[in-house]
Amino acid sequence: KSYWLLAPDLILLTDLEGRVIRTISDKGQGPGEFQSLDDIRWNESSQLMEVLDRTSGKLISYNVAGDFQKEWKNRFLYTSLSFFPLGK
Repeated sequence: KSYWLLAPDLILLTDLEGRVIRTISDKGQGPGEFQSLDDIRWNESSQLMEVLDRTSGKLISYNVAGDFQKEWKNRFLYTSLSFFPLGK
């Protein structure tokens, strides 16, 4: 009964009434850090939330609690406007 919301510089986990449960605002260039937040999706197969960072050319994965899990870099992500996860 909650939602992950993508804002320009942070990710918010809110309940149905809009109360903030958790924020992710790890701006930077290291593992799990982002330069931009451009798209967000839930990957049903891996049970991870995935966020597109076009500026860094990577997808960053978080578990349902919002803890960083992994990231994946790909040169095509620099030009992507969106993504759709298929599988793990």
